[in-house]
Amino acid sequence: MQPQINQVVHTAQQLETINFPINNCLLAFLLTIYLPNSYVMLHTIITNLEAANITSKWVADQIIGEKRHHLNNFEGNMLRSKGLKDAICMVWFW
Repeated sequence: MQPQINQVVHTAQQLETINFPINNCLLAFLLTIYLPNSYVMLHTIITNLEAANITSKWVADQIIGEKRHHLNNFEGNMLRSKGLKDAICMVWFW
């Protein structure tokens, strides 16, 4: 997700350079609407917040945090699965 966020922010900076700035709140909303389906909870939370309190940096930080959460859950599930598989193999060959 970080490359996609960087691209959106970079594009916004380019637009600002040519005197066509994008409002920070709008940029935050753009980052939110293009979230994948696996981020539905984060999308719901962000879209229900007061728009005046949202910044693009805050949204980007939330997306990155959610991505880390997804990765940690995936790694944890893989370790648990591997541990279970190893335990089954040990019992099977005992």
